[in-house]
Order: sequence, then structure tokens, then C-alpha cells
Amino acid sequence: MTLDAWQKLKGHPQRVKPSDVAFIGLRSTEDPEDHLIAENDMRVHRVPEVRKKGLKAVVREVMKQLNDCDMVYVSFDVDSMDPSISEGTGTPVPGGFTLEEARGLLELFADEPKVKCIEFTEINPLLDKGGNAMGTAAFTLLQSTVYRLQERFGLRGSF
Repeated sequence: MTLDAWQKLKGHPQRVKPSDVAFIGLRSTEDPEDHLIAENDMRVHRVPEVRKKGLKAVVREVMKQLNDCDMVYVSFDVDSMDPSISEGTGTPVPGGFTLEEARGLLELFADEPKVKCIEFTEINPLLDKGGNAMGTAAFTLLQSTVYRLQERFGLRGSF
């Protein structure tokens, strides 16, 4: 299914080069995804690597990889976090980021001048067995990211 979707997109002009894509926190992938990542030499930073190198080092490495980009778009998929936090998502996989690790990554990216957009994806309250635990965790991350952006732009106020 994934390859079919990519094939249909081939008729459109390329907007993002594969070399300008980095995945941070991957734990579970499907064969077609693995094939696309390998075929396009996309950079993957798995959770154990991030923990070993440290958040700052990985963010620096990604930003160096994206050095030629004018703007950087960060898509934060909540299923990169551990299922103990992220039950309210479609693909909970053990061994994910803690809330503090996720917050650290997002704040580090929020500090980067080339980062122009940060989105949060895969939040699904209907799958959250813990009431609204994922919504609360996502809001906590959003709040700390916005606060960091306010600091970056010299804005004061509450969120």
C-alpha cells in the first residue's frame, strides 16, 4: 500500500528531497517503509542511538544534515513515545521516548532558527485507555514547545 501511494506521487514535482528527511525515534517499520528508507538513503535515529548520543547531539546532527535547507518542518508523531505515555495513538510500540525526552527534543528543535513549523500527529483520544492521558501528555509537550518559541522570539505571555 505504501509503495502504491509513493508511485502515484511520482507524477508530481519533488518538493522534499529524501536526503532532507530524518527520522528520530523509529522503532517499528514495515518492509515497504524499510525499502524506501534504504533506497533513498534516509537518515534514521533510533531510540537507543538517541539515548546513547544524547538529544543535543542528535538534533545537531539532523540540523547539520539539513544545512542546505532554508526552512525545517518538524512533524512530531506521538507514537514515538513509549506506550506507557502514548496509548492514545494508532501504533503504540514499547521502548519509545519518555515524556522528558520528547520535551527535550521538541525544545531543542524550537530553539533552531531554521525550524519554521512544528506539528503534533497521531493523537487519537478514542484509543486512549487512560482517559485522556495522551491528550494531556501532548498538551504538556505543546505548552513547553510554545513557551520555548515565545522565549526564542522574545514574546511574553501565558499559554
